[in-house]
Amino acid sequence: MIIKTKSIRDSRKDTDGIRLLVARYPRRIKRSCYDLWYPALAPSEHLLQKWKRRETSWKNFEAEYRKEISRSDNAQAHLDTLREISQSISNPNPGFITLLCFEVETNPHCHRHILKNIIEGK
Repeated sequence: MIIKTKSIRDSRKDTDGIRLLVARYPRRIKRSCYDLWYPALAPSEHLLQKWKRRETSWKNFEAEYRKEISRSDNAQAHLDTLREISQSISNPNPGFITLLCFEVETNPHCHRHILKNIIEGK
């Protein structure tokens, strides 16, 4: 499985495969911009607010986010589903999944980059 990351505002490309929104709420985003929405793969509101208010470092945010994902049955089920989807014939580009969030792609401080590493076993 090849996992890419993008901002939800980036245009759709044939090479995206399944476009998966991993944000808590799809605010002001048309449903046509993503194929699936897995809010369980987003950080908790509490953790996200701590980061936005600069009450935690990125290193601590990552550690806490990884704990949240590992402890969540929903998140684990979604990760299993992702592995299945990546090989599905209904995937327009089998083997490819693009994780989407609101932050611009050039921002290294977005949970989708951590999630990509989790899925890749890093």
